[in-house]
This record gives sequence, C-alpha cells and structure tokens, in this order.
Amino acid sequence: MPEGAILAVFFGAGAALTLLSARGTPPARRGLSGGLALAAILAFLFYNNTSDRMISSMAFALAAGAGAVAAAIDARRHLLPDAGASLIAIGALISAIIRDEVINALIASVISAAVLIVAAMLTYRPARGKSLGEGDVILAGACGLWLTPEQVPYALICATVVTAVVGFTIGVTQRDHSGRMPFAPGIAIGYAVAAAGLIPVGFIS
Repeated sequence: MPEGAILAVFFGAGAALTLLSARGTPPARRGLSGGLALAAILAFLFYNNTSDRMISSMAFALAAGAGAVAAAIDARRHLLPDAGASLIAIGALISAIIRDEVINALIASVISAAVLIVAAMLTYRPARGKSLGEGDVILAGACGLWLTPEQVPYALICATVVTAVVGFTIGVTQRDHSGRMPFAPGIAIGYAVAAAGLIPVGFIS
C-alpha cells in the first residue's frame, strides 16, 4: 500500500474516533472502538517491518485527524471531545519513544499546560466565567508532547495568531454566554505547524 494511502487511513481513523466520541456514543462502544483501533495499529507495526520514520508519520497522521475534528467541533459547539486529546497524546508518545525524546516531550507538555492555566487565571472574569476551559488546557498538554521545550513559545505564538484570525473569521470575537472563544483550532494548528518543523526555532531572535 502506498505511504500516502496508509497515512490517509490513520488520519481518517483519528478523525473518526474523535467524531464518534463527540456524538455521544456509549462509553462501552467508544472503548471497544478505541481498543480495536489500537490493536490494528500495533498489528500493522509488528507485521509489516515498518520503519521508525513511517511509524512517526502514522502517529502524526492519527493525531492530525483527531486534532482537526476536535478543533472543528470546538469552533462549532464549544465542546472538546476527550478522544481528541487522548489520540494526540498517544501518537505523540509513540513518536517520542521512537525519537528517544520522551523527557523533552513531557517537559514541553507541562509547560504548554501551565501557560494555559496561567492564561485562564489571568483572563477569568466572575461575570463571564472562564475564557479558557479545562479541555483547552488538556489539549495543549497533549499537543505539547509533540514538541521540545524550545519549540513551545513559537507554537504558542502561532496558536495565539490563529485563534485571533479564526475568532474574527467565524464572527465570535465577542465572547458568548459561556465567556470563551474556541481556542482548540488555534492550539491544534499552532502546535501542528511547530511539530512539522515549519517554524524554525530562533527565527524571532
């Protein structure tokens, strides 16, 4: 099977599982679907002599599919499905283990989540509630697993710019009654751009 087709399958799997979670599928069915997907991934890796590079690419495709659907759902419904962050984290950890970057990935994850927690505290208004939800923090932590600590500031800058553009484009620059904008699109795109190496570390200095 061509590499492009394989990556498309993994992207679709991440998207489908995230959408399944968001549609209120019973937990038992979600667990079964997730277990079958993980089993299929492991079987593919063990029985096809897959290279480390291809495994990392498949993990990224899985995470990208999950992130794309999670971002779209957040933009539309202000809801972040748990499966999205879970699949992003699983893919990131697989890639980090292959690249021997687990410690750096964990540090980047903690930094990412901590920054969003601080931002949520600083932007909290009693009358409007939280501008950033727990789902945003979890998503940032999951996406942070794809980066090194040095990449996090650039991912956050990109995420902020994308969030502003998305907010203006979809007409939600004025916060709704929940007091929050959809931050998932910005987080997903900003971190994906950084993880793909499209933001050179040190380009600002």
